[in-house]
Amino acid sequence: MQKGAAARSLLFEAGGPLAKELARHGVALKVNDWLFAHGGIMPHHVEYGLERINHEVSNWMKHANNRWGQPTKIPFIAIRGFDSMVWSRLYSHETFENPEDKIQACALLSAALVAANMRGLVVLEITDTKVRVLRMAGEFLQEDDTVKGWYTRAWISSE
Repeated sequence: MQKGAAARSLLFEAGGPLAKELARHGVALKVNDWLFAHGGIMPHHVEYGLERINHEVSNWMKHANNRWGQPTKIPFIAIRGFDSMVWSRLYSHETFENPEDKIQACALLSAALVAANMRGLVVLEITDTKVRVLRMAGEFLQEDDTVKGWYTRAWISSE
């Protein structure tokens, strides 16, 4: 492993300095009728409970013990897997390979928003320093420039 990757791993590992700082913030955030997430929120995340996911991720990142005194396990629903809240890229596509993929993404987003009683989802793609703001408009995913401009300014001013 390269030195940079090893150092990053130590900083972000459960109980590490940056992990403890990040543990103070949720992986899903509700602001009025908008959801904010790094990767995406799916219906099964809402069903499991966004507050529950935030709590479990926070405890894992702090390297807290569970009620039996054992280290908290990685919250799979939020951190691991292609459809986890952090790693999902379903809503990040600018274009879809075929119309069925877009229909499926729209249906999942719509179901998640309805289940959470929210109007839209803001997805921040840090690797591209892009902000993708999604809301349902009929059956199409759209970027919402009003919220996008606000979120981009808020994100930049917080650095």
